Amino acid sequence: GIGQRSFTWSAGECDVLAILGQPVMESWESPYMIAMAKSVCAVGGRILEVGFGLGISAAAIDSFPDVVEHVIFEANEQVCGQAGLWSDGAARPTTVYQGFWQDLVDDFPPESFDGILFDCFPLTAAHYRDGANRL
Repeated sequence: GIGQRSFTWSAGECDVLAILGQPVMESWESPYMIAMAKSVCAVGGRILEVGFGLGISAAAIDSFPDVVEHVIFEANEQVCGQAGLWSDGAARPTTVYQGFWQDLVDDFPPESFDGILFDCFPLTAAHYRDGANRL
């Protein structure tokens, strides 16, 4: 499927993630990702993260003691594998689901999450519009 080829994850440094030759996330985005996580986790509870990337926001979410559960949706199979490895050492209960958020979100009842961090790589501009409407 789309997003399954041409995966690059800089070994050891994890400073850039490229999928299909497109830069998806770079380490310089850390302050922004951490600020988003702080905002999303303000009330604690159950947090949904759409798009794992380099795991910057995941690590930030995991650091908030009021987060009781962290759910991650990741479309790319290889990035999902990295997210799964990361979740093994997470401080909070963390579950990683592989697939597009549009296919996964309907498996959860409305208002299942107290905060949603939406930072997936858009395939089209409609992706963002759909996210705003459905999440």
